[in-house]
Amino acid sequence: MYGKLLKYEFKATWKVSVIIYAALAAITAIGCIYMSLPPVKAINTISEYKPYESLIESISVFMGLFYGISLVAAGAGISIYLIVRFYRNMYTDEGYLMYTLPVNEHELIFSKLLASYIWILGAGLIITASVFILLIAGNNVNIQDVEDIRKAIEAIGGAGTIIYTAGNVLISIFTALLEIYAAISLGQLSSKHRVIMSIVWYVVFYSVIQFVNMFLMLASGYFEAMSGTIDMIRTVYPRLMTGAVVLNLLLAVIYYLIT
Repeated sequence: MYGKLLKYEFKATWKVSVIIYAALAAITAIGCIYMSLPPVKAINTISEYKPYESLIESISVFMGLFYGISLVAAGAGISIYLIVRFYRNMYTDEGYLMYTLPVNEHELIFSKLLASYIWILGAGLIITASVFILLIAGNNVNIQDVEDIRKAIEAIGGAGTIIYTAGNVLISIFTALLEIYAAISLGQLSSKHRVIMSIVWYVVFYSVIQFVNMFLMLASGYFEAMSGTIDMIRTVYPRLMTGAVVLNLLLAVIYYLIT
């Protein structure tokens, strides 16, 4: 039954998610086309474009702002859509219908959690790819830059650093969703202003976790390492990432139990 529930969740959310994905692809294509225009590419090398330099720079600033705002809007939009859907399905009149299905609350929560996780992860990957594509299209990345990044990663741990960071990011998305679910669930305990109380609970969670993260950074020697040698960073970074992963997993369990 869980498989059918998950399939239904994807079926119910794919349209909005794919529209946002398509919008990100379109924005990236527009950016690439703009960056490939001769006046933009050759403004500093061909004298005939010099009289239009200020105009081209103004348009470039506008395009950059539009692109940045669009990325934020897309990421926030898909997250808000999925969170609102969770709230409506679980805690409004729609929720009464959901609870009449022959499934338990764990299956309901995990079906929404997994679908939301995949859609948000997909949006994050597309946004990351979009940024790299535009950097390449604008000739802002060359072979030397790539080599410098590779050497920097190798200096602080190589493949292990990438694995630690990627793993922490993947778990952080999972934990962030459960944090919001827990805040929404606690907000429902209020007799009035449940949405506002959900937001209040989220702010409380967020503030406490930021304090804990700051404590972890201080305890692990992160700030000293950042101003020290590469050897110090290589020693501290895995320790910090391990602590972050353990904390995120612990928080995920707590948030789930609250939900």
